[in-house]
Amino acid sequence: MKKRKKEISSLEERIDYFQDLYDYMIIHHETSFIEKDWSDDVRIMSIEDIKEEILVLQARLEELQNQTFKKNVLKLVHRLFRLLKD
Repeated sequence: MKKRKKEISSLEERIDYFQDLYDYMIIHHETSFIEKDWSDDVRIMSIEDIKEEILVLQARLEELQNQTFKKNVLKLVHRLFRLLKD
């Protein structure tokens, strides 16, 4: 569970980062950005690349949150059956 919580938190941070970057680029009429990631790889990202990155991250976040919700519901149902059994 902690691993999933950490992954959700990481995705939320990345979404915020790319959203802030996207907003900055729109305001300042920038068309590309050079990003250096954690492994020191450099990539040039267009505003469309950043927008796509946000959409992919949001989809992954939603998927993880749905998995967590389903898992919690199943735990509650299982607990309820055990209570009814006793």
